[in-house]
Amino acid sequence: MFGTPRAKVFIAVALVGVMVIAQLLVFVTQEPSNNDIDDIGGVDEVGSTYESEITFHTADDSTVIIGSQVADTIEERETGLMYVSSLPEDEGMLFDLGESRNVTLWMKNVEIPLDMIFVDKDMRIINIEEASVELQNTSDSELIRYYSGSPALYVIETNGGFCSDNGITPGTRDRKSV
Repeated sequence: MFGTPRAKVFIAVALVGVMVIAQLLVFVTQEPSNNDIDDIGGVDEVGSTYESEITFHTADDSTVIIGSQVADTIEERETGLMYVSSLPEDEGMLFDLGESRNVTLWMKNVEIPLDMIFVDKDMRIINIEEASVELQNTSDSELIRYYSGSPALYVIETNGGFCSDNGITPGTRDRKSV
């Protein structure tokens, strides 16, 4: 009975399903630690861009919540916050990179200073860069580069000074829930 090709495929599909369910159970039951981003979730689909809420846990056990747009396509990540002239202090943009990798960003056509928060696959803040506005006519080769420092899965951009104003530092953990 289990020696037929059809039976083997059925068993393989069933095992994969069990493994996926087990991974989801482990993920859902994880508790956030102090100094972390507790939640990146609560999504409402608006075209291919989602509105989301991110909860930061600071060193003094307080929380800071911001609303965010999610840039999860190549086009959305390339555009980011270009040409945005203001950003409410409780908003930002979450860049879902789809896979962990070293990230380099710049501020071409970005009109406001930003904090760039680089987050790794373990949902830990690995680096925070304070990025200033570049001159309009700066060539690509002259733009300042901002680096993750190690592989990042997400980048969160907020108003410049957000992290220092709210006690958000590298090394804190976060948890994603969708």
